[in-house]
Amino acid sequence: MFENISILIPYTSDNGLREKNWNWIKNRYELLMPDAEICIGESYKQPYSRSEAINNAAKKATREIFLIVDADIVFDINDLYRCLDMLKTYKWIIPYSKLIKFNRVFTREILSYDSSFDIHSIELSESNSNIFFDSSTNSRYQVIGGICIIRREHFYECGGFDERFRGWGGEDDAFSRVVKYLYKEIGRPLDMTVCHLFHEASPRDIDCHEKNIDLLKTEYAKNKDLLSVIKFIKDFNSYN
Repeated sequence: MFENISILIPYTSDNGLREKNWNWIKNRYELLMPDAEICIGESYKQPYSRSEAINNAAKKATREIFLIVDADIVFDINDLYRCLDMLKTYKWIIPYSKLIKFNRVFTREILSYDSSFDIHSIELSESNSNIFFDSSTNSRYQVIGGICIIRREHFYECGGFDERFRGWGGEDDAFSRVVKYLYKEIGRPLDMTVCHLFHEASPRDIDCHEKNIDLLKTEYAKNKDLLSVIKFIKDFNSYN
C-alpha cells in the first residue's frame, strides 16, 4: 500500500532528545510502513531553513506521493489509508483535525514503548495531565504545520517550499496559500489526531521571525496573484 510514498523528513540532529525522538519514529516507519521510502533532508543555510530541508528531501524522493512530516510527529498509520483515498478529490491533505503535544515525562515513557504501539491506546483526553491540546486546531485559525500529503507533481507545481523563510515560522502558511491559490480547496479529515513528542524549543531568532512575517504579509497577501511568486520560488530554489 505504501510503496508509492516518499516520506520527506526535514531534520538536523541535536545529539539530544530530538535525535532520540527521530530514531524511535524512524523505527516506527520501518516497522509499519516498510515499503515506503524515507528521505531525510537537511538545511545548509544559516540560520536554519526548514523549507530548504524539505526541498532537499524532495530531491532525494523517487515516489509519486509525498508525505511531508516533521521528525517529532506520531500518528496512526492506519489513518493514512483514508487520507490517500482523499487524494482522488483534493490536491493537498492535512491529515489531522487535532494536534496533541506530549510533555517531557510522557515522551520519555512513549520512547520506552515498542515503536509499533497503537497511539489510540493512550488516553487522548484533556483530563490526561501528560498531554497538552493545541486549542488553535479548534478555533477559526487551524494549525496546518507538522504533516501534510501531496503528490509529487503538485508539490513542484507549487515550486516547493519558499527557502527565503529562515529560522522559525511562516513557511507552512506560505505553502498553504500557494496550494489554495492553485487548487482552491484542501482536504482535512475531521476526526484524526496527530501527536507531537516533546523536545527543547529551538532559540527563536527574532530578526528572522519578523522578516518571515513581513514576507508572508507582503508576498503572500490575501487575494494576491501568486503566479509571479511561484515562478520566483522555483527559480530561487533552483539556483540558491
